[in-house]
Amino acid sequence: MREVSRDMINLLEMLSSKPASEERAILGVTKEQQANSLMSEMANKAVESQSKNIVLSSLQKQFKDPAVIAGILGNIDVETGGTFSHTQKEKGGNGVGLFQFTYQPMKDAYKKYLESTKSKDSVDSQIAFINSAMTTDKHYDIGAGNRNKLNKAISTGDPAVIATAFSNLVEKPGVPHLDRRILSARQHFEQLRRR
Repeated sequence: MREVSRDMINLLEMLSSKPASEERAILGVTKEQQANSLMSEMANKAVESQSKNIVLSSLQKQFKDPAVIAGILGNIDVETGGTFSHTQKEKGGNGVGLFQFTYQPMKDAYKKYLESTKSKDSVDSQIAFINSAMTTDKHYDIGAGNRNKLNKAISTGDPAVIATAFSNLVEKPGVPHLDRRILSARQHFEQLRRR
């Protein structure tokens, strides 16, 4: 492990919401260990931010409405635990990806989609597949009735309504954490509106 300079430790303490404390010293955590931990946290946040920007860019290629983008982004945030990684594995389950494809028919349809479009698994492929499922039954059928309900939710222009409909009609999670999806969708919508 590389040496951490005293200036770096001081800078990290200044930037961190976690000041060096006597408790940590008592627990045997040195300032150097604290600094390494803080650098690791900062690196993880930078990777998550970069992943989120990649997902956002892909969503903007597929969808034009900021409310739709925010509604889907709120779902991806919860599904990936905030990593926005298209390879994120479900904790305690067999889901994987931005949308945690756990339902076997959807998982199989996604594999067939990749084969038919000669694509590799990626952020763009997962989002394009979901867009296809939202608009047509060519690759995966969420059901005409569900598609109509989703379109009705989209027509409201409300990211919370869209996030809820997307969760209920497309994602269908075992534990929805709907409050988190809605909160994330609203926050992302506000960020998109300010751009």
